[in-house]
Amino acid sequence: MTIATYDTLSPMTGSYQLCADGIDGPTDRSYWVVEGRFAAGGYPSEKGYTGSGPTPEKLELLVDAGIDMFINLTQDYPGGTDVKMSHYDPGLGGSAGIVRFPIPDEHLPACPLGGDEARETTFRMRLDDKSCPHCPNEKSISEMKKILDRIDTVLDVGQNVYVHCWGGSGRTGTVVGCWLRRHGLFAVDEVLEGLQELRQAGDREGGWKKTPDTFAQAEFIVAWGEGE
Repeated sequence: MTIATYDTLSPMTGSYQLCADGIDGPTDRSYWVVEGRFAAGGYPSEKGYTGSGPTPEKLELLVDAGIDMFINLTQDYPGGTDVKMSHYDPGLGGSAGIVRFPIPDEHLPACPLGGDEARETTFRMRLDDKSCPHCPNEKSISEMKKILDRIDTVLDVGQNVYVHCWGGSGRTGTVVGCWLRRHGLFAVDEVLEGLQELRQAGDREGGWKKTPDTFAQAEFIVAWGEGE
């Protein structure tokens, strides 16, 4: 497999050009939102990785593709919903930065739940076809703005960014969808379909999966305003 590589580019303060159809993402479980600048997808590590031994291939491919900043949306810490993940931080060796905005799996920014409580709530949500009673909340919008601001700051200084959760569908899709709405790249009635098409076009392994995961996440995207 040949992966295109992208150098750190000039600042990107004007309009954004979405990735064209037929351009594969930098890994099998990712896609370009803006080719060479902004990618999104799954957790870039391998089970059991501790920093010794070979660097996970997913991580190497992302760094080789020019990613300067990783935005980690998972709760990959004790008591979190993603505690099972093997941290990829040691594999970067200073070649790129990491910023964490932890969100429980299948929930929204600023949800106060974690671990078993979050998983049990998710199970009940699916069973009763209802949204989490704890999110969105009064802090969800401000937390999402922080995430979007960080993405834009990275792009504006000419660096390239990778946003990820565990599988690249729910939390990642929510962030990407809100970013698309912020920049007016899709209208309200087009953004969910546009988000799905972006992923299908570039994510070779997970493109067939629905993004985002939940109705509440989709509602959150649709409600996001241009310029917000």
